[in-house]
Amino acid sequence: YVTDESSNYDKMCFGNSYQNTNYNPSGWTAVFAKFAADCNTSPNTLSISTSTGLNEFCIGSSLILNATGANNLQWTSGPSGNNYTITQGGQYEVSGTAFGCPLTKTITITANPTPSISISPTGALYVCEHDSIQLIAQSSTAISYQWYLDGNPINLTNDTVYVKQQGNYSVEVYNASNCNKMSFPVNLFVNSAPPAVISAGGSTTVCQGASVLLTANNSSVTYQWLLNGNPISGAISSTYTANATGNYSVKEISPTNCDSISNSIHVEVIPYPNSTISYTGEPYTCTGNTVLLHASQGQEL
Repeated sequence: YVTDESSNYDKMCFGNSYQNTNYNPSGWTAVFAKFAADCNTSPNTLSISTSTGLNEFCIGSSLILNATGANNLQWTSGPSGNNYTITQGGQYEVSGTAFGCPLTKTITITANPTPSISISPTGALYVCEHDSIQLIAQSSTAISYQWYLDGNPINLTNDTVYVKQQGNYSVEVYNASNCNKMSFPVNLFVNSAPPAVISAGGSTTVCQGASVLLTANNSSVTYQWLLNGNPISGAISSTYTANATGNYSVKEISPTNCDSISNSIHVEVIPYPNSTISYTGEPYTCTGNTVLLHASQGQEL
């Protein structure tokens, strides 16, 4: 720049001196020509850096451009000054002056897309206690996963997970450009199973032909009685009359379709003895005589 054409020297364009000892217009024309030539060949000290050190960022976030090495900085279609916060990719230019020379610098910034992400199944989910449910993170571009329960990270980092704790589940995914996105949450509810207990209404050791009444403790549930772990056909009420030897229990199913199996009660049915009678001698005798009879089994005969 030339501040005063009457000056003999003007320092401009990176320290070069331009002299016009005897002022006249033609002399200054030569000075300006030399000035322009030197400015075109002088090194450009203007530089642009980014707040992350990278010339890319993720869509939905922002990046700060920082220009240094010149004065009077002005961003094209942007603010004046060193910094320019951008939210879109593209080519950005800044201009300024240094030692009287006009300078410009451009930088190309790439805005990378974020990954798409959703959880399957969606919405409100229900599971019985002690059971689990499968959640799948659905994304075509994700390369890493981090699951969250009620906003806190948990030790699950695969696309498919099995969960059983009640709460809100979400997943954060990253793509190859290191751009991330958090899914919408799904809400898992855990339903309790009925606490099934059975009791016997008398002795559990009975004679053949007798029985013992077994009773389940809960109401508002459905029942299936079991003998040695196998369903008893038609035994679906809150009580069951047991008349065979074995281990009895009941499966109770709640209105939310959660089930539990009760304690087991062993019933022992004692069969009648299969007694036979024999005799010694003839099966007949005269009046006043006796025949000796023998019973083969039994007690207190």
